[in-house]
Amino acid sequence: MPFVAYFTVLLWLPLAHTITVLLFNNILEPTLFFILFLVGSFGFFMTWLGLKKEEFTGTLYGFLGGGLIWIGWFEGAWKFFSELFKLDPVKSGNLEILSGELQIIEASSVFFLVMIIFLGLNKDTKCRMFNWIHNNLRLRPGIPTPSYKRQYSRLTAMEMVFVNWFCYIYIIILFDPRIFGPESIFLYIGLFFALVWGLYLLIFKVRHNRRPATAIRYAIPCTCILWINVEALSAANVFKEFWVLPSEFPFMNLFILVFFVLGVFYMSKNKKV
Repeated sequence: MPFVAYFTVLLWLPLAHTITVLLFNNILEPTLFFILFLVGSFGFFMTWLGLKKEEFTGTLYGFLGGGLIWIGWFEGAWKFFSELFKLDPVKSGNLEILSGELQIIEASSVFFLVMIIFLGLNKDTKCRMFNWIHNNLRLRPGIPTPSYKRQYSRLTAMEMVFVNWFCYIYIIILFDPRIFGPESIFLYIGLFFALVWGLYLLIFKVRHNRRPATAIRYAIPCTCILWINVEALSAANVFKEFWVLPSEFPFMNLFILVFFVLGVFYMSKNKKV
């Protein structure tokens, strides 16, 4: 079960790229931004429906809802403001490194950090990272509320958004030639660290979770962090990302969709395992 959850969450990453490419390349503005707003709104609606669901269903609703919120509201906002501000790409020689959209994401890193600090102040958090900070740095914000009931849909949707946001900022900073850049040794150190971190989560966290809901929540950071190296290898032209070329590789992308749906269906049928 843990590896079914892992690969299902993993398949969402190329599938989300495919959905974004199909929307961006086939719908003209301003209709595009209206549809992206609807996509994000539907993701929020799914998250809202999952608030009172039991753990697995709430987690699944939050996972799908958070993914759609990211595509519709975040990806849509990056694109909208990059075009509004008419940002020129950042280049290293003749090679384009950062598009206008990626620069907007990079600029949001301060807001991301502030939001993480606020989330870390939650005395009822069950996040392992925050709990480690609270316990080891003696920064506990208060006594946890007795019998506090978690809203798995909201928590999973937030995890989808914040993990995606973090991974984007992480790889953008590594590739930005004004900070590190493709020629910097720190790029390779950062990529190696992400690889080790992701494998640690896969081997010691995801693998031991037999319950689908918990496995999904652990698989989200694990897959996203490992995906950093996938993006880096693609940027180095080691392979072609067929998921951003759906018109050239329709069957490969169809297989991803089919196996993603099968993974969700399998976990739904075995959610009590």
